Amino acid sequence: MAFFDFFKRKKAVSAETVSVPEKTEIKPLHEDDPIPFPYRALETGLTDEQLISEWKNAFEEGVHPLIIQQDEQLMEAFSRAEKPLPQDTDKSFIREDYLGEIEEFLMDEESAPLIGRPDDYGEPMTHLFTAYDNRKEPFLLLSVPTERPWGVFRHVPFGGWNACPDAEKIADFCQMMYEDWGAVPLMVMGDTLVLLPGRIPTREEAYDLALKTYPFCPDLIMQEYGSVYALADALSRSTLWRFRWD
Repeated sequence: MAFFDFFKRKKAVSAETVSVPEKTEIKPLHEDDPIPFPYRALETGLTDEQLISEWKNAFEEGVHPLIIQQDEQLMEAFSRAEKPLPQDTDKSFIREDYLGEIEEFLMDEESAPLIGRPDDYGEPMTHLFTAYDNRKEPFLLLSVPTERPWGVFRHVPFGGWNACPDAEKIADFCQMMYEDWGAVPLMVMGDTLVLLPGRIPTREEAYDLALKTYPFCPDLIMQEYGSVYALADALSRSTLWRFRWD
């Protein structure tokens, strides 16, 4: 069963083992509010487990929750976004074009050092935050109206600044990750996207997955892990997938 269907059908989650602060009321919308669907502010200082539990508990029919950091950049993007929002269409991801970029990467002689060695080590991604993340800005839990996990980025204008892809490319990538791995969007902040995978790849599968991340987020290999094999090692033991662009 796909990870998203697991929550959509409201199966039991591990909330009983996690202490979650009392929920605040959904913020009423008004005409000057840049966010065009329900959301609520999250308590400050929540742990990773509490944030994920809040997110899990927000699933309902026709809605995919997303935690966002209320930074100025994203709020400005919401204020500039098309109103009303575009339809949540069932657009198909064009894998051939994407895989063509990976083939070019593998054929480029200058890419050889970035492939690395099979015994390269990579620190697994197990936490929502790292030392360089800004946790000062408040977090919101959005109730995004979409039947498809990747559809959140047809509505949330995250990306398109610095080296971060625009929302359309993020939606396309998230569609591929959901179809292949049951991975769903969990959180965005600053220049960072966090996905929660439906299953953990084996080391052999993780190499192919690591290659597929390169056109989407080159910094994950070039600046953080140093090689495809190191990222593959990390992905084979990661409970969260973090993509960050400088």
